[in-house]
Amino acid sequence: MNKTTHLLGGFAAAYLLDKFAGMPLDFVHTATVVYAATIPDFDTPNSAANKPTAMLPFGLGELEFLQPLNAAAGGIGDFLSTAVKHRGPLHYPLTYAVLYGVWWIIANSNRAAWLPVTEQVIHYARLATHWLPLIGAGILSHLLLDAITVKGIAPLAPLSFKKLPTLKIKTGTWQEGAVQSALGLGLFFSINEGLRMTIAQVGIFVIMCAVAIGAVGIVVSMLKGMLRLAATLAVIAGIGGIVYYFMK
Repeated sequence: MNKTTHLLGGFAAAYLLDKFAGMPLDFVHTATVVYAATIPDFDTPNSAANKPTAMLPFGLGELEFLQPLNAAAGGIGDFLSTAVKHRGPLHYPLTYAVLYGVWWIIANSNRAAWLPVTEQVIHYARLATHWLPLIGAGILSHLLLDAITVKGIAPLAPLSFKKLPTLKIKTGTWQEGAVQSALGLGLFFSINEGLRMTIAQVGIFVIMCAVAIGAVGIVVSMLKGMLRLAATLAVIAGIGGIVYYFMK
């Protein structure tokens, strides 16, 4: 699956945590789940995991004070993308089970003599308790989405590389587009629980948005400068009007 699908999957995981696990999520916690949904792709050069601020809208990810975060993530990604192959250890569920086990031992230890860690390490491991469900939910959403692709994942790797029979969705095709649409519409209706739209209204809504987006493509290709900007803003306002009509 591509970046957009995994980001949508991260939002879906955040919603499920909020709705069913009793974990009210603010912006920071939601962003943590969504970013965690890209972590397994650290094994791919230039993945979304390598530049976490790229997920921010309106160019906010380019703000200077955020660049150290990108530099740190980029350094981790550069190392992992050369150290392990894609769909390798970072896509093994057992990898994360082992890491969780190590964390649990450290966080629940009483500084046993046999455990080669300092009190400070134990302290930070305990602080991580709050964030692990968020990170785990994001990673799980990634693995589940990759599991239904043609390449799939082996749930018991490296003990067994047998893959489960799944939907065999091809990345970058209309099939993945259908998955994105399903996730997007699911989130749309779930978050706006008070919204009531019939199947016909949904169809009209999608068609009108598609026509509007197509129109902006045609108009932008024909105009230049301020006229192009004005036309783009007009179409955006039109899409906003469509959304408002169905949500009022």
